[in-house]
Parts: sequence; C-alpha cells; structure tokens
Amino acid sequence: MAAWVYRIGRAVIELFNDRFKTILGVLGAVVDQKGRTKTMGLLTKLRAPRRSQSMFLKATTFPKRTPPPPEAGFTLIEIIVVTVLISVLAAIAVPGWLGFVQRQRVNTVRDEIFILLQRAQDEAKRRKLSRRVEFDPTSDPPRYAVYEPGSTAATAPPSAFQNLGAERGLGSGEVLLSVTGRDDSVPLRSITFDYQGAVEYVDDASVDFDDLENFKVVVTTPNGDDKRCVKVRTLLGALVQQSNDDCDN
Repeated sequence: MAAWVYRIGRAVIELFNDRFKTILGVLGAVVDQKGRTKTMGLLTKLRAPRRSQSMFLKATTFPKRTPPPPEAGFTLIEIIVVTVLISVLAAIAVPGWLGFVQRQRVNTVRDEIFILLQRAQDEAKRRKLSRRVEFDPTSDPPRYAVYEPGSTAATAPPSAFQNLGAERGLGSGEVLLSVTGRDDSVPLRSITFDYQGAVEYVDDASVDFDDLENFKVVVTTPNGDDKRCVKVRTLLGALVQQSNDDCDN
C-alpha cells in the first residue's frame, strides 16, 4: 500500500511542483493511520534529490503534440465575393474612363489644329507671303499640310501631308474630321492666309469666297458624343475654339 501512495505522490509533485506536499502527507496518513513511521519514510523519499525526480519525469512524461500548421488560402465564398465586387467596379469605372480618353483625344487634335492655323497666320505675316493650311478628312487618321500655294498647284503634294495627333500616337478610327464653311453641306479642304494674316481669296470655282468667312474644322469621336472645333470667324482671320453645340452655330 505504501508503494502505491509513493507513486501517486511522485506524480502529483511532478505536476504541481511543491505546492501539494502537505496534501500528500495527509493522504499518506489516511492510508496508514497506525504506521507513522511509514508515512515519514514516504515523505523522506518524496524529498529525493532533483536528479532522481528528473529521471522520473523523463520516464513518465508524454511527448507534446505539435498542433498542425494553419492552412493558407481563400475559401470559395471569398473568391466569389471578390470577383463580384471587381466586376461591379469595372462596370461602373470602365465606361467613364473610355469617355474620358475619347474626350482627351478630340481635345488634343482640336488644340493641334488651332496651333497649325495660328502658326500659318503668323508665318504669312512674318514672311509677307501667303500660307495655306490643307486638311485631308478622308484619310484615317486625318492628315494636314502647311505650304505656300503655287500659281498652278491646286493641292499639296502627298509628301507634304502629316498625320494629326502623330506625337500623341493617334490611331486609325479614333477621331473623325470634317472641314466646312458657312454652309455645312459644302465640304472644304483648305484655307489660305495672305501676307496680313487675313483670309485670302482662292480662285476655285467649287469654293464660294463667302463660305470662308465661317471656315471651321470639326473633330468628333467615332460615336459622335463629343465634338470640338476651330473656327475662322471673320475674313480678318480671327480664330476661336468651341465645343459640342457651339460648333453647329
């Protein structure tokens, strides 16, 4: 019986350190009330050197179980929710972004046309020579040419034309160009400035000189939602930039 109490006491001491030595002594007294000598002998054994306690621990300690590492990744529901959110945001943002890009294209081409006409005027006045700006709306992307009109040349040579928006990488089908005068139904191709920067009369039976008073170059997006234009408002060569409905007036 004493050996049984000894084993239980050793296990309790190893688990709970020295806090329960008193309880173990009481337990030994209950087991053998008449054998005080045995109880004291048990307590003496329990006070064995730490080396023996350590050896007992090594013999009786169970190996610790290492918890499995947490699994990384996403659940199917999380993937579905994120996919739906991305789709909704794309449906909202993409049309607005495409519209912004198209507006920037027509604004860029309109600004380039304004600068072309303005430079042609300034060069005509500086050199005291006529300067002509000709457009080719049928090409894709549209083209232009700035040159000094000859006595017999009705149009610029093909080598003189350059693409509009070339510096910004304008591609085919991205903008549409139209060139008209006072009568929008009559297409024009060019306008000439004299040595004073005013609109010069062109000896061309297909062109009414009065139409040149409201000469305009209109740039639109392929769907026609955005429109930009440059107008020569007077025969003196006053240039203005306008947008959308103002281009129709």
